[in-house]
Amino acid sequence: MCGLISITDLDGINRQEVDEILEKMTSSISHRGPDCAGYFVDAQNATGHRRLSVIDIDGGQQPWVSPDNKLCLAFNGEIYNHKELREILVARGYHYSSHCDTQTVLFAYQEWGEQCVEHFRGMFAFVIWDVENQKVFAARDRLGLKPLYYYVNGTTLVLASELKALLQHPDIPKVVDSNALIDYLRLGYYPAPQTPLKNVFKLQSGSTLLFTSSGVECKQYWSLTLHAEPEVEEYSVAKVRLEALVKEAVDYRLESDVPIGAFLSGGIDSSIITAYASARLEQPLNTYCITFDDEVFDESVFAREVSDLFGTNHTETEVHNDLVRDIKKILWHMDEPFADDSAIPTYYLCREAKKHMTVALSGDGADELFAGYSWYQQLLANYRYSRELPGSIKKLLKKIIPRGYFSNMRGVSFLENMGLSVGEQHANLRSIFSDSSIQLLIGVNSSENQEHPIVKAHRSLGVAGNTLASTQLVDMSLYLAEDILMKVDKMSMAHGLEVRAPFLDHKLVEYSLGLPSRYKNDGKTGKIILKDIVRNIFPPSIIRRKKQGFSTPLRHWLLEELNPLVEQYLLGDGGSGLFDRKEVALLWAKFLRQNNSPSIYIDISQQIWALLSFELWYDIFILGRED
Repeated sequence: MCGLISITDLDGINRQEVDEILEKMTSSISHRGPDCAGYFVDAQNATGHRRLSVIDIDGGQQPWVSPDNKLCLAFNGEIYNHKELREILVARGYHYSSHCDTQTVLFAYQEWGEQCVEHFRGMFAFVIWDVENQKVFAARDRLGLKPLYYYVNGTTLVLASELKALLQHPDIPKVVDSNALIDYLRLGYYPAPQTPLKNVFKLQSGSTLLFTSSGVECKQYWSLTLHAEPEVEEYSVAKVRLEALVKEAVDYRLESDVPIGAFLSGGIDSSIITAYASARLEQPLNTYCITFDDEVFDESVFAREVSDLFGTNHTETEVHNDLVRDIKKILWHMDEPFADDSAIPTYYLCREAKKHMTVALSGDGADELFAGYSWYQQLLANYRYSRELPGSIKKLLKKIIPRGYFSNMRGVSFLENMGLSVGEQHANLRSIFSDSSIQLLIGVNSSENQEHPIVKAHRSLGVAGNTLASTQLVDMSLYLAEDILMKVDKMSMAHGLEVRAPFLDHKLVEYSLGLPSRYKNDGKTGKIILKDIVRNIFPPSIIRRKKQGFSTPLRHWLLEELNPLVEQYLLGDGGSGLFDRKEVALLWAKFLRQNNSPSIYIDISQQIWALLSFELWYDIFILGRED
């Protein structure tokens, strides 16, 4: 795993200036590639690279330049089928000088051009400077495991693995995008192509970017919509095929010239990865989990049970009270305001894991593929009740159920969803702030200003008549790509740790999304078929365990360890000034009220954290105060 930088000016670059800029940008992401740095500069392009050596440690230095000096490649990720592609390319006359997958990417581009991405099975973000054709070609993997940011202005294009690297370039302005802020307050993350800054973008998952004298053109080369609900396959046949694909995906991800291990929470997803990886390795697998003092959030007892079952070398890491010291560092690594508080324990988990290994396997993606989240059951129930409810009752509920303050009361948010479309219900269930709350906070009527990203995604990705399939596709395009995978990439690469997700092998994804919805979730429980393929190797306690998720004691943190930051940035004068201080104070008062009567309210801790996260990010990246 690595970090990349690319600066292109088709009118020509100033060599003296660009050398300094390139070194500064590349150094800002040294954590992504602690093993070595490399640079390439010609009349129009400057490319930088930081390498984390995983395969062919001595032979994979980058940037990789073709023998004729016509192509320069900077690559981040892993191509798991590089050995099969290597055989094809050798047969077609290509001569290798290394055993790494980077050279395969370059040769694949030479052989297949922009269609090379269709041959790759892996996670990746890369950029190629094509000297002869005067163009830049870049790509992001199908599911979005690896990020790629870019800025374009006329004949200039700048790309980087992280936003912080782009901001080292003197020509890129630091101006907050108010429209993107609306979607952040809705979702708690920035959906691609948006970022917190105007004119700075993220390449969307499954997309390529082409930059020529005509400008930038982004194309989608892989789409989730192509793989929804094919012909029904018999359940017994589907189980056999699914098990084979999961095992194959794990096998592909075990190739490494450095120590490898796995994250293990004791949940079904990470337990399956641990079981299959342990069966393939000759030595015990190293496994890691995070622990909390509060048993409500602690999963270590379940992780230990699985570890004992498969004989892993298991390590537990506790989140200590150094949160105040580390929180700005965590957000600096995240690059963007981020309301998903699970980034915090993920940071500590990766820090501990890196002490013992360079590559970790994870169970990410299984919840989206096999409908494991609790909100799938909620949406199915909402939609069923909504269809059965007479229209006159729906109209009455819309009149008598107020929106805003009382929507945080348990039961009221359910009633508010009656009569809405699947996309609108999904948006309501997954939004941090309602549009009415956002208008109070920033003075913009967001519902009139721009469509909710979840509602918009349902229109483009939704499967007619299938609530579950539609919701899964939308979650994979938004929540998985821009929250879960962005978090895992940033928090793992903060420590130079590569994380691989077998469930997100695109062959497995295509097959799993095509399975009938009833194989995944029956309205009462999720991951039905996934659990069924491992009933013979797991005890009932693991199979039947209720999904916990990577939860944190966020409410406690806001009241205790993080409270001084709340006082400074939200209630005091330390904030950005973008949020109405009166509304923020009212929100905090509501939070304190809920702390006294938690049983009747929906917890709004994440709303407080979303605002605090933004203010801390603003302090770090806009005002330049990292300490």
